[in-house]
Amino acid sequence: MKNPEVERVEGMIKQYLQQIKVNPDECYNQQNNAWYWFRGTAKIEIFVSESRVSDIDIRYYLRIYSAVFKVPQNNQSAFYRRLLDLNDTSLGMKFSTFNDFVYATTERNIDGMDYKEMTSLIYNLELWADIYDDQLKKEFPDSGTPPSPGPGGR
Repeated sequence: MKNPEVERVEGMIKQYLQQIKVNPDECYNQQNNAWYWFRGTAKIEIFVSESRVSDIDIRYYLRIYSAVFKVPQNNQSAFYRRLLDLNDTSLGMKFSTFNDFVYATTERNIDGMDYKEMTSLIYNLELWADIYDDQLKKEFPDSGTPPSPGPGGR
């Protein structure tokens, strides 16, 4: 049986997708328990993740990602400096790396989350990912194509 808060937030995700004219059933991946869609050129991934803090404390987080591009082979110092600078100015979103790829990401504990807050998190991530996937590729042209989500998502 799923946690009632998780079910509530997943219902809000479906509502948001319908609001932006994306069929939640068509973009849902049951194996990954995640939804995938595009905002411009940015592929968005969203899911609720369980985090065990202790044997009795389990927390659930809304996690939203977009694979932006592959870490460039050249000029990495300038590249990482640029990401750190953007982390300071791109409010509501941060860059992270995983398996040599850069991700725009945001997350929040779902306790007390309402629909307006959730849609703000999603919209901000969509906006920044769509801006920076193109902009950073121009600044660092030797980057590669973002990966497609595999089993388990990101």
